[in-house]
Amino acid sequence: MNFSIEVQTFEPPTEREEEAEKKKKRRKEKSAITKTRYQLIANIKMMNLLRSKVMKVWEDHQAKVNHILEEKAEVEHLLEKTTIKVKGLQETIQAAKQTSAKMEVELALKIRKRREIEAKMVEERWTLEQISKARSR
Repeated sequence: MNFSIEVQTFEPPTEREEEAEKKKKRRKEKSAITKTRYQLIANIKMMNLLRSKVMKVWEDHQAKVNHILEEKAEVEHLLEKTTIKVKGLQETIQAAKQTSAKMEVELALKIRKRREIEAKMVEERWTLEQISKARSR
């Protein structure tokens, strides 16, 4: 069996190799920086897009809120007008009830008076009939 051992020795890199290694390292660093720059630009563009969308949603929301507030003001105005009308109608009904009650009392008095007059007339007729009967005998 033949075992050969190969001995490797470390030789320091030459200047040219060192320079090539440094250039390679700088290229990688520049590439990483460039990638980072592009990513930052992409992130900024995305943030601007999202900001625009947020502003649009906020403006739409604000427009809806303003519309609802206008509707609320209109409803409150109509409610106030209706309340005034209802109050007026309630007062009219109350006055009509009072008038009706007075008229009922007056009618009851007139009916009572009429009955009294009719009763007197019946009584007078009866008296006249009695007198007439008494004379005819």
